[in-house]
Amino acid sequence: SQLNKSFDDEAVLSLIKRVISNKDFARLRNRFDRQSLFSILSVENRELQHSAVLKWFFSLPTVSTHRNGPLALLLRLYGSELLSGGKRSSSKLDTQEMRNVVLGNYEILSCKVQTEEYVENQKQKGRIDVWIKGDMKVEGKSVPYHVIIENKVESKEHKCQTSFYAEYMKRLKGLVFPIFLTPKVKGDGDEIACESERFVKMTYPMLMEEIMEPMLSHPYMTKRDKFILEEYLYSLSDYTIKNRNELNMGI
Repeated sequence: SQLNKSFDDEAVLSLIKRVISNKDFARLRNRFDRQSLFSILSVENRELQHSAVLKWFFSLPTVSTHRNGPLALLLRLYGSELLSGGKRSSSKLDTQEMRNVVLGNYEILSCKVQTEEYVENQKQKGRIDVWIKGDMKVEGKSVPYHVIIENKVESKEHKCQTSFYAEYMKRLKGLVFPIFLTPKVKGDGDEIACESERFVKMTYPMLMEEIMEPMLSHPYMTKRDKFILEEYLYSLSDYTIKNRNELNMGI
């Protein structure tokens, strides 16, 4: 009836006004209504630039070794993915030290990040995109650690690339955390494949939600670092909107 139509129109209009006046909606609209510094520079889909940002992010001097810093959150996410990955993943918890790290029973003593690190053996050579290394205290003793990140933005794995890295990692002392990072949403039929089962798969949306966004409220983050991180998050979000129809990127 006309009365019900009028009532429905008024109800919808009232709801729209409430949404528009909501401060969270205003913040979200502002976030997507502008270009980020990274998009202005047209570097949001370049793999080397993403690796450079990851190096900067995990090297932040005020939080890099903090128990709630970016590396600690990354290791927490790594552990969560392992524990939810079934028998194949649980087999990677092959030492008590690794189990302690996954459970959060450790302290980061030092942290150094390198990008495009050259490695080789008798048969093959390559460059590790992001390599985070240092020492951590586990069960009262200092243990070396290595976080190896293979970063795939708009490219696929080269022939036997992760298998080569997995073989190379056998010579590293201490704890090794191999990560295969892609923009693809896990479970997507067009997901970038990882040849080696040694790597734990992660996505950029996971990094955004579980690590980067929480770091914006970290008390030890400087204003300058928060600004850069916000710009990067804007860039990732903007790229998602532009590529949503093609499902090319999860960032």
